[in-house]
Amino acid sequence: MSLDIFKDINEAEETARKAKNEATALSKRELTQAESDGMALIEKAEREAEEEVSKMLADAKKAGEKIAFEAAGSTENKRAVTKAGVEKRLDQAVDYIVGRIVNG
Repeated sequence: MSLDIFKDINEAEETARKAKNEATALSKRELTQAESDGMALIEKAEREAEEEVSKMLADAKKAGEKIAFEAAGSTENKRAVTKAGVEKRLDQAVDYIVGRIVNG
């Protein structure tokens, strides 16, 4: 009977060892899969971030071009108004000088 007890103990130890080995192997496989999934998520997030940054830069460039165009138009209008004022004063100055020369 004592041999049966030792046999049962050995079988229980072997079953426990197998269960432990299987659990270790499963744990390693799950860890490897989790790392792989994590890296895939990181890569996806990086791609999405790059796309979003590219879109934001394009939008900012477009907005900057619009502001620059509006500023240039405003500057052109101011230049035209100033030029017209200068030309008017130039005509007045010419008339004044001619009048002074002619009238002495």
